[in-house]
Amino acid sequence: MKYQLYFTNMKKTLLSVLILFSFYLGNSQVINEPANWPNANWTTSGTYNADGLLADPTSSDSFTFDDDAAGSTSDDDIASESPVIDLSAATAASENLILISGDYSHQDIGGSLSIDYWDYDAGVWVAMLELESTGASTADYQNCTNQVYFESGLDITGFSATQLANFKYRISYDDADGWQWGWCIKNVSLVSGGAAVPGCDAVVTSPADGESGVIQSPTINWSSASGFPDGYYISVGTTDGGNDILDNIDTGNSNSYSLSDLAYSTTYYVTVLPYNGSGSATDTCNSYSFTTVSDPNTYLDCSAGAVTNNFCYDTGLDNSYSFTSLDGNSLNLTINSGQVENGWDELIILDSDGVTELYNGYGNGGDISGLTFQSSGDNITLVVQEDGSISCVSSGYNPIDFTVACATCVNPIASYEMVSDCLNAPQFFVDVDLTDLGSASSVTLSDNQGGATQNATATGVYTFGPYTNNTDVVISIANDDDANCSISSNSITQEFCTTTLVDCNTGPITLDYCYDNSNTTDFTYTSSDGAPLNLTINFGSVENNWDEFIVYDSDGITELTPAQPYYGNAGDLTGLTFQSTGDTISFIVTSDGSISCGSGSIEPMNYTVACATCVNPQANYNVVDDCDNGDQFLIDVDITDIGDAESLTISDNQGSATQSATGTGVYTFGPYPFLTDIIITIANDQDVNCVINSSPIQLFACPPANDNCEGAIDAIVNTDESCNLTTSGTITAASASSESSSCPGNTDDDVWFEFTALNEVQLISILNISGSTTNIDHGLYEGECGNLTELYCSDDDSSVTGALTIGNTYYVRVFSAGSNNENVDFELCIKDAPDNTVCDNASNFCGEGGALYGSNIFDYPSLGQIACLYSTPNPSWNVIQIGESGNIDIQIVQNTEFDDDGNAVGNGLDVDFVLWGPFDSDENFCAEGVLDQGCPNPGDCPNNTSNPDFYPSGNIIDCSYSIYDVENLTIDNAQSGEIYVLLVTNYSNNAGTIQIEQTNSGSDGAGSTVAEIEVDLGEDIEVCGTASYELVADSPFADSYEWYQNGIYIEDSNSPTLVVSESDTYTVIVYDNQCDSFAQDSINVNYIVPEANDPGEIIICNVNNPGDGVEEFDLSTLVETILGEDQAITDYFVSYHQSFEECVLNTDPIETGELINVSTNCREIFARVTNPSFEDCFNTVSFTLCTQELPVATFENQTYEVCPNAVIPIDINVIPTYDDNPDSYDVSWTYNGSILTNENSLTLGVINAGVYEVTLTSLENGGCSFSNAVNVTEVESCVIPEGISPNNDGFNDEFDLSSYGVTSLKIYNRYGVLVYSKSNYINEWKGQSNDGDILPVGTYYYVMQYEENKQKVDWIYLNY
Repeated sequence: MKYQLYFTNMKKTLLSVLILFSFYLGNSQVINEPANWPNANWTTSGTYNADGLLADPTSSDSFTFDDDAAGSTSDDDIASESPVIDLSAATAASENLILISGDYSHQDIGGSLSIDYWDYDAGVWVAMLELESTGASTADYQNCTNQVYFESGLDITGFSATQLANFKYRISYDDADGWQWGWCIKNVSLVSGGAAVPGCDAVVTSPADGESGVIQSPTINWSSASGFPDGYYISVGTTDGGNDILDNIDTGNSNSYSLSDLAYSTTYYVTVLPYNGSGSATDTCNSYSFTTVSDPNTYLDCSAGAVTNNFCYDTGLDNSYSFTSLDGNSLNLTINSGQVENGWDELIILDSDGVTELYNGYGNGGDISGLTFQSSGDNITLVVQEDGSISCVSSGYNPIDFTVACATCVNPIASYEMVSDCLNAPQFFVDVDLTDLGSASSVTLSDNQGGATQNATATGVYTFGPYTNNTDVVISIANDDDANCSISSNSITQEFCTTTLVDCNTGPITLDYCYDNSNTTDFTYTSSDGAPLNLTINFGSVENNWDEFIVYDSDGITELTPAQPYYGNAGDLTGLTFQSTGDTISFIVTSDGSISCGSGSIEPMNYTVACATCVNPQANYNVVDDCDNGDQFLIDVDITDIGDAESLTISDNQGSATQSATGTGVYTFGPYPFLTDIIITIANDQDVNCVINSSPIQLFACPPANDNCEGAIDAIVNTDESCNLTTSGTITAASASSESSSCPGNTDDDVWFEFTALNEVQLISILNISGSTTNIDHGLYEGECGNLTELYCSDDDSSVTGALTIGNTYYVRVFSAGSNNENVDFELCIKDAPDNTVCDNASNFCGEGGALYGSNIFDYPSLGQIACLYSTPNPSWNVIQIGESGNIDIQIVQNTEFDDDGNAVGNGLDVDFVLWGPFDSDENFCAEGVLDQGCPNPGDCPNNTSNPDFYPSGNIIDCSYSIYDVENLTIDNAQSGEIYVLLVTNYSNNAGTIQIEQTNSGSDGAGSTVAEIEVDLGEDIEVCGTASYELVADSPFADSYEWYQNGIYIEDSNSPTLVVSESDTYTVIVYDNQCDSFAQDSINVNYIVPEANDPGEIIICNVNNPGDGVEEFDLSTLVETILGEDQAITDYFVSYHQSFEECVLNTDPIETGELINVSTNCREIFARVTNPSFEDCFNTVSFTLCTQELPVATFENQTYEVCPNAVIPIDINVIPTYDDNPDSYDVSWTYNGSILTNENSLTLGVINAGVYEVTLTSLENGGCSFSNAVNVTEVESCVIPEGISPNNDGFNDEFDLSSYGVTSLKIYNRYGVLVYSKSNYINEWKGQSNDGDILPVGTYYYVMQYEENKQKVDWIYLNY
């Protein structure tokens, strides 16, 4: 059965797309199936490196694959397949044409990208269309830009019912086992249509419509027409729509046709008419024109004047032009402008004989403008002899424009100077210095801008202009007497002003500047009124450490920038400001010859020059997302200083309402849509010269929810070695986090994920990276947000973790390596990493049981260059143990499938290996430096297939990197008990199985391999000093573990380590699942940690020299307290130290029995309890010793006396020496040794003689006490005072009769008048009368009744 296929591959404009859609709409379209990517009903499959799959149609709007990113070692075959589309309804409606279309970009150097359909009956995929390279750049296919339209048609007239009902199509790619570039496909759709004629919308793509200088034998190419064309008719004529050259030539289904031997300098018209089985296109077909090159052999009519030609030379062409005068005159040839590849493509001018060279060279470094030559005869020839590579066409050189004229006259001679007029405007003049009129009596000068011509009859300078900057001006000078003598200048222009006047009355100048490589241009600005100038860099950069930025003061010498070299802030010039001392300021970027703004690698500068007539305001700009209200953002303008302005006007470049500010504060602008560049301008309302501008501000998108660690997304962890489950992520609009990183990349756009480890080793991969970059880094952390510890950082898309703790939470940080804002989506895959990817987890080779099989490793980073292997991708480590001595032959096979008999039946996968040995069974061969990495260097090790007798070298026994899927190695004379290490790699990076088998088992002289598994827990231990101890099962080949405590299984103890915290017997059983063997070992753990009891704070009373703040203490009195009841003094040793460090190190102990001084400031002491049988087994405790001052007190008087039979007590006053606060003490008294109850004051009233003792006890910790006693005596009799002097001086102020028990006292003056009387008198009279009046000085007599029946009369003198 034969099907008709229609192949189309074309670039379409929007118009052609609309025409195509109109055709579709003009038919019924029973089937109209856009792919609608992302579409989970599509299926992507194949064998490929996931790093290359940038976008999967199941989850993205494109199908994008970067074979370059997949790596040179990856064989990539990938396809994305549509769901089943039942075409039965289409054929029932007589729509038997199926069109599959879309857009794509493709950079190809050897792969195959095609559109296929599924033939259900045959059970095969059938190719419909090969998508050729579109010449896309890497950025084009990575970002799906600059795409080309494709369509592929299929006639389904002869399809069976099952073919129709089970139709599907796919996009498939095979990189041919090579290292290709990549592609992107979008907007895929399938539609059905009837048998209408095709549209007449094929577009001639080359030569381009209207193109001139086309070679005489061009190939005509056109895009495909819409509507399922079977083929095309082409017509070519010399009139629009004409066919005098070709008339309806059938090209079949080809979209090109080659013409030959066309005439010179002729315009041709091409018409393409599509057709199919229903006929030819019926609508109007456009004609496309082109003009052929001029005849390189031109005859010059001297009477008609000079001839000017223009051409762009190319490789593979003649590139020569010959001119002959008709009247035999010599010829002048002048190069007006043009360029050749300097040093490679020679310009040659041949004289009339065709041999003599008038010139052979490259002009001025490739610029050949201005060269002029004259032939000796009537012929002159111009030739560009190119080298076959770079040309004018390929590199965009200036085309060569030249004039040939008969030498019937002498050309005028002139020079041209561009004269800048920047002080008036961004403009320039051209001064034409006419130094010789030649043979003319007069010449006419003109420009190509329509300026007024000027006539010259004498030499001199003629000025043209002014012209606006960047205007390309060409000056022509024509001999008015002879048309053959004319000359033209090169193109003259001024790109920008380097000297500019700043008008202080109109305000600042803001400009952009993009410097080039090897820049020498400086820019100078002068104020109009002599004022100093401010130069402010609003934003921009230079290449850090290479391109210096220099600002000069008014003298042109003094540098305002810091000492050179100066690069701003690591290349960022944003915000720099300088002020001149005079009226001029200038700057220059002194660049090297490589990276620059002009090369597209550095951000352009935007700067402002203003007269320094005021003080600029200052502001900060903060972006605030407004994502709650849409895809938009706000800008907070924080004005921190208004300068010397009274008011400011704040505006943006979006026409928003301005805001006025009279003081500092925050002013909000927006909202603005994402990706809008906003520039904020702040202007001084009183002085136009003070204006500041922000750099362009924008927000990319709403920040991701996991922008910071606290918002980390839970990442899915696969339970196997697949990436069937992934977690989507994006760094678009992400911002920096505070956590540090050891990665060289910039973490300014990081996002966070968290996961729970399901395996000790996990493989982390960043997949399906799509967007503005594929350079993505990631790091792994443990801990908690805000207190994370980085475990490692990787600049690869995948990494293998170190040993993790199963069940613990870990954090993955993903970010782009660069510092630009990136728009990138990706998938995060976390899966089980194969155990034997590292040497420490090497698998045991079980030779006696037959072949060892294991899944190979893929998508695993290379370990680098080892031995003869230049790269080591996807490593698998294995250990070979020798049983019986002899030769060992081993075969390694890597294949996608093995049958039950061990035969490889799938696709072979390139396998390479390195073998080391021999090692002792107890030797740690994985330790750093044990396995030799080279011979002695890695590059010195050959492949054993090319040099089989080279090995062994060091401990490298064998090494091979052949391209085959089978490798063989030999261990000669292996000895029983030896260990060998085998590293196997998967260079193909495809999933499969590795088979390792001893092939000479049982042969004469053959040795054998064994798989003995051992485990060692070490000797019994006594544990001291820690609360827990980790037991480690040393068993290189163990796959699983079981732990027991005193014979009882410990639940969930399945790792090689066990943490114990109590004395007991512990047992581990290890299993080698590959070799079906096990081993066990036990260990006794005995905890012997001594106790160090805290004696608490110890208070020492200052009994020796109270008040000096120092007291001695004997530390040996604390030994029993520190050891406690359960530790005998004879079994332990206690030492004391002045610092914790000395205590731990057991240095500088305080000597036993030494009395140490303790001050009132307290002193910390560290005690160390050591078991003498285990010197390193100790415990420590610290305590404080404090001295407390005694509450010393003295009596107010040293002598106290009482009268006989006293009834009025005297006061004994106690005075504390150090603290007179009575609340600081407990006070108690005794009288003749007996406690006086309820007496707790510092004053005690007594009437009886005897010994009184006071005790003060401190209420502070320690309760130090002090006692003092005084003896109170009784006098024989008490003297009645003979006079008093009541003047309140504390002495003899009252008439004291308290010792006499007076029942009545009467006092008379000398006149016998009673002035005072009192019953039960004690000591109340102080010279007052009964009325309370003060009595005068004098002698008074008294009558005293006392001791019941006694009376005394006597005199008393009163004086004040």
